[in-house]
Amino acid sequence: MWILIGVVLVVNVLLVLNGLLLLSRARPFAAGRVEGARGAARAGVQGGGISVIIPARNEAHNLPGLLATLQRQDAPALEVMVVDDQSTDETAAVARSFGAAVIEVHEKGAGWLGKSWACWLGAKAARGRTLLFLDADTRLAEDALARLMQAREESAPGMMMVQPYHRTVRAHEQLAALFNVIVVAATGRFSAWSGGRPGQSGFGPLVMIDRDTYFRVGGHEAVRTEVLEDIALADVARAQGVPVRLDLGKTLCSFRMYPNGLGDLVEGFSKGMAAGASATPVAVLLVFSLWLSGGFITLGAAALAMWQPAWLLAALVGWVANSLVLRHNLARVGHFRAWTWVFFPVPLLAFVVLFARSAWLKRVRSEVRWKGRAIRLAKEGSPGSSLVVEEVS
Repeated sequence: MWILIGVVLVVNVLLVLNGLLLLSRARPFAAGRVEGARGAARAGVQGGGISVIIPARNEAHNLPGLLATLQRQDAPALEVMVVDDQSTDETAAVARSFGAAVIEVHEKGAGWLGKSWACWLGAKAARGRTLLFLDADTRLAEDALARLMQAREESAPGMMMVQPYHRTVRAHEQLAALFNVIVVAATGRFSAWSGGRPGQSGFGPLVMIDRDTYFRVGGHEAVRTEVLEDIALADVARAQGVPVRLDLGKTLCSFRMYPNGLGDLVEGFSKGMAAGASATPVAVLLVFSLWLSGGFITLGAAALAMWQPAWLLAALVGWVANSLVLRHNLARVGHFRAWTWVFFPVPLLAFVVLFARSAWLKRVRSEVRWKGRAIRLAKEGSPGSSLVVEEVS
């Protein structure tokens, strides 16, 4: 028995250590370290022309935080526009109270998803030469706009997409742990084998692109039927030779995902998980799956230890390994409570259950829900099966 336990222990640890490969090259947003360059970037913003576009549906609770951070920028934007996507709360009133321009959506374009339609309307109304799309739950550091402009000066013109640092507060928000890891890892940009390559996929909460390039590649009109419009938009840009820069926003921007309750979290992740898996590189899926397998082997050893105490050693070693690897990865994507990685089976099981739910909604029901709207999808296997058939309130 001890030989079997030893083999299981070694195999389990090797599987778990795969998780370290996923984000081993993850680094915070780097631009803005040289004060002279930051000064030049501020001048570029002020001479600017950054138009901030915020698609918002029932975001009255989130907008004050974002709009306040935009007001505190040391290099302000040319204009801030909130596109009110048929909200039923005080979204428009809150936006106006902070001095933002409001574009009210009275009728959504046929065949469009609401967020893409809102972004498209905002882009067409924008006056700036640079467009910055922000999700309403995003919060910016005071020098964020200047650093973003500096980064554009330092790298080839194109599209910049930044994943904010996830700030968690309430207990249910800890369940998002593994989702945050896989969203970042899915790009392949921050993995051990990336070799500095730009990666694939994309991030949606913060997207910066110059106006001419946006319309040249088709903008959100080109991805109007995509549930995961951020990934699709990055793919469209790359297909037309536009470089896409992916960054992590730990020192630049942050967000709170689904602070309103467990229901929002379940609905939000169910909306896109299964679709996102199909866009994830095979190497990332393999390494991520090996890591999760180590977690389930640990749980199996813990269960066996209840009848055969000899398995306790394998369970303890596996538990420590899983906890430390999860802690390592979470530190790169957000601020999570210690119990999240110590009791790793909780976010692990949450991930598996919600992934299964997302796959069922996509493949069986062909319908997902988000922000009070039902999104009907083309049947799996039919032409254009990744596309939206209809979005209804």
